Amino acid sequence: MKTLTQQQGVALLTAVLVVALAVIAATSIVSNHQLSIRRAENIIFGSQVWSYLHGGEAWAKVILARDLDDDRKYDHASEAWATELPALPLPGGFISGKIADEQGKINLNNLISDEQANAEQIDLEMGAERAGVLARRQLERLFLILDQDQALVQAVIDWIDPNFEAIPPHGAEDDYYTGLDYAYLAANQPMRHISELRLVKGFTQEVYDRVSPYLTTLPTMTAVNINSAAPEVLAALVADLSLDAARVIADERNEEPFETVQSFISHPLVRGVEVNLETMSIQSSYFSLSSQVKIGNSFIRNKSILNRASNSNVTVLMRTPR
Repeated sequence: MKTLTQQQGVALLTAVLVVALAVIAATSIVSNHQLSIRRAENIIFGSQVWSYLHGGEAWAKVILARDLDDDRKYDHASEAWATELPALPLPGGFISGKIADEQGKINLNNLISDEQANAEQIDLEMGAERAGVLARRQLERLFLILDQDQALVQAVIDWIDPNFEAIPPHGAEDDYYTGLDYAYLAANQPMRHISELRLVKGFTQEVYDRVSPYLTTLPTMTAVNINSAAPEVLAALVADLSLDAARVIADERNEEPFETVQSFISHPLVRGVEVNLETMSIQSSYFSLSSQVKIGNSFIRNKSILNRASNSNVTVLMRTPR
């Protein structure tokens, strides 16, 4: 009897083990099947998200080209291109977007320029050296307005310029960056994206967050569009123009944009102070499209840089997930 009972116990344990293995196998099969379904969904939805993103860019191209075809002599934030696209429903999600004028900011790549640069927006007859000096002064004034150390500009110039000699006393070249715990080299070329500032000596996250909204990195020398520039940028453009005065001008400009640069320098708050006309414009060629697309579980935020040529042709220069 004892042997029979033992055999029955072993059989029972074997049966339980077989059932447990079967349950584990079934669970694994179901889990893998669900994972495969999720992967397929992500691939499909991800493809749709990018397709809608490209569709948003096509919309921006049409708006910007139409604006130029309307024969407007100046660009400002009250035009159709500056109207934010609200969240529009899509099958399984939504899309939204907003076009902004990148030339309402100071172009860091103006600090180091090339006589051969393709620059429709700025008069290069003044020479690359003078253009760089003016850009440096503007950037230093902007940092002063934003309560940031003006010496940081030296490090920015060293990051962009092609030589390996640091500007004393606060510049930085390879010998500084290779001495860091996580070593790297200075770019020694024009910036491709504003986020490069995070690599430059002295630019903490706090500094970057403070200054980056007023800066851009465009591939050619550009003048600042006074019709879309923030008050801080306007104050940086014009020596001795206070931030309070710049805010007054910006409020008035938002109601009635400047049709010429001359009308800006004739403003009572600007008249009589030092102004460099070659660094200002009322037209823009570079814009950004900030878009958001969500389909199912796939979501992307993207910033596209667009270039609008004089023949109304609009091209995408860069896409950056945000």
